[in-house]
Amino acid sequence: MRRRLQLTYNKRVLTEKDCAERYQRHQKAGRKEYKVKEGDLFMAIDRADWHWESAEKEFRETHGITGELTQEQINQIWLLAANHIGLFVQWIIDRGFEGEDADPEDCAKVRARQMTGAEYLMIDCDGKLWESDICEDVLPFAMAYYYDESGEYLSHYTECCLDDDDKPCYGVVTGEEDYTRLKAKMDEAYDRFVLMR
Repeated sequence: MRRRLQLTYNKRVLTEKDCAERYQRHQKAGRKEYKVKEGDLFMAIDRADWHWESAEKEFRETHGITGELTQEQINQIWLLAANHIGLFVQWIIDRGFEGEDADPEDCAKVRARQMTGAEYLMIDCDGKLWESDICEDVLPFAMAYYYDESGEYLSHYTECCLDDDDKPCYGVVTGEEDYTRLKAKMDEAYDRFVLMR
């Protein structure tokens, strides 16, 4: 007897119609990939590979590179492509909002600033931020804040980390001062979200 895979989301069994509607909503929003883990359907929130081409182009233009890239340059480009996602991941980990499968040792390294959020994203999450990487209670906030129509997270990221209008989006790996400014905005947005619930 062949068993069908049963997909659930937030403990609710999804029908084929639910999956199709969810997929269409996410396609319209530019979210393109799902993963299935232990019968649950998870959506990619953001991925470094979605930003690779833009980051590579800016890196090549900034450094005048036309030929093949070295492994070190490739690694730098990955961190540039992952930077904005990594700061979000760092905030998630700092607040203790990571998913249940998160590596506790590497989360401790992020909190101790021995590893950046972008490094954690690339090493522990293969460059992909999934719904399952965020605890269920905080996921509604994360989705609203990261994908809000007003672009609140990206607006805050730009304001706090790209304060120079000429600074290219993928041209910088941010530091602790940038993160501290962004964290204050993210904390404020989260507190506002919690109060509205």
